[in-house]
Order: sequence, then C-alpha cells, then structure tokens
Amino acid sequence: MENQAACPAGGTAAFLPGRQTNGTSTTPLRAYAGVERRECAARALVNRPSLLLADEPTGNLDTATSMEILDLLTALNHDQGVTILLITHEPDIAARATRQLTLCDGVLTG
Repeated sequence: MENQAACPAGGTAAFLPGRQTNGTSTTPLRAYAGVERRECAARALVNRPSLLLADEPTGNLDTATSMEILDLLTALNHDQGVTILLITHEPDIAARATRQLTLCDGVLTG
C-alpha cells in the first residue's frame, strides 16, 4: 500500500497505519513497535503532506511511547499546519484533539 495519496484540493495526504507486521505474519512486533511507528511517521511526512491520516497510531504501544507519538502529531499540527485525522477507540487520546467526531452505528456526530 502506498503511504501517500492525492487530495482533491491539490495537496497531499499521508497515511500512518496503526498496525505494523514483520512481513511473514500478522502479529505485531511488540518489542520494536515504537521504533516502527517512528519510521512509519518519517516515511509519511517526508513529502510534507497537508493532511495526515493516523489510524490507531498508538495501538500496542506503551504509555510513554504513545505520548511521544501524540506529542509529535500535536507539534506537526501546531507548528507546520498539518491537518491530522486520527482514528482511535481510546477516549483519553481523543481528548487531546481540538475537534472530536464520533461514528456510531453509521452516524457521524460532533
């Protein structure tokens, strides 16, 4: 899967997947998950996208590494104006967003 896609508005979007695999199984590499997330973030950001789609970027990470990833995303938003669409099931992670939308039974609210 490509990590970059065209946006209708002429910008670019990057995708930061939430689950990494070792190429031979679908089991996450828990020992290196934080390193893999950072590498994935670097690949997604190398072309300076205007939109970053982050699907469970903190899944399977310890609390300290999760906070590092969220701090990075927050800095990208505040310092470089990158719009971040973060998908999560964790209310404490969602609470860090400036705007929250909820999808429940096919209805988007917020």
